[in-house]
This record gives sequence, C-alpha cells and structure tokens, in this order.
Amino acid sequence: MSTTVWVSAKTSRNARLGGELWVYLNWCLGFKEIGCQVVWLAEIKPDPSHPVAEQVLALRKQLSPYGLADRIAVLTPIC
Repeated sequence: MSTTVWVSAKTSRNARLGGELWVYLNWCLGFKEIGCQVVWLAEIKPDPSHPVAEQVLALRKQLSPYGLADRIAVLTPIC
C-alpha cells in the first residue's frame, strides 16, 4: 500500500508561466520518486474568457510529460 499525497497548486490561471508550476511539479516528482501516489489539486476559478474545461485541458497538457495528467483533482469556489 502506498501513501497518497495531495498537492494543492494554484497554478492553473498562470498555466503559461512556468516558474510557479515548477515548484509544485518538483514536489510531485519527489513524492513519486519515493513511491507515493500523487494527486494534483488545482483550484480553478470559473471565468467566461477561460472556461474550467479549457483550464483543465491546459494543465493536463503541461503535466502529461511527467505522468500526472490523469492525477488531477479540481476545486472550484462557490462564490
């Protein structure tokens, strides 16, 4: 049985800006390296110019090379 680690990363709105993404990505890759299951928890705010589905797709594309594209959970605020 492996440990599951949830990493809360507020990076989806800045998906094209690599710097902040790399901080969380390094944590995730480190946890994977020691045998943990990783879930990337993304807080995504609905926005008419950037629908939630579009933001998730962009994040999946970025995380795909690292084996995390299918390990995303999404949190959207109610208000």
